[in-house]
Amino acid sequence: MIVRPLIGEPLVYLVESRSRGSVMHRVDLSEYGGNGWCGCERFAFACAPHLERGSIPREKYECAHIRAAKRRFTFEMIWAVAEAQRIVMKRHPDGADWAVKETARNSQIKVAKRGVGGYVERRRIKE
Repeated sequence: MIVRPLIGEPLVYLVESRSRGSVMHRVDLSEYGGNGWCGCERFAFACAPHLERGSIPREKYECAHIRAAKRRFTFEMIWAVAEAQRIVMKRHPDGADWAVKETARNSQIKVAKRGVGGYVERRRIKE
């Protein structure tokens, strides 16, 4: 199944039909609270009516095209995060440790190791 992002429209993909290979369905992942919208017949008749009545977005309201577009989006995000981490590690000698320390310093919040009762304790950093 071919999945291509639509250039200039974030979260919109063109996904090849499984039954009719020459047909591409438009998928918008931002619709219906992140459930997504598809131009295929299955979504129009079996999924959209539930979402339009206010049903909570669920996997059963996703057609195969929405699932394929979400999978492509997930791979794109994983690649982008991995690439950003590589850039941080190249720029700074202590790499990821530096990024964590700098993030904590910028937000002025230090997250301690597991505290009493298993909860995470948060404290302000004193400069």
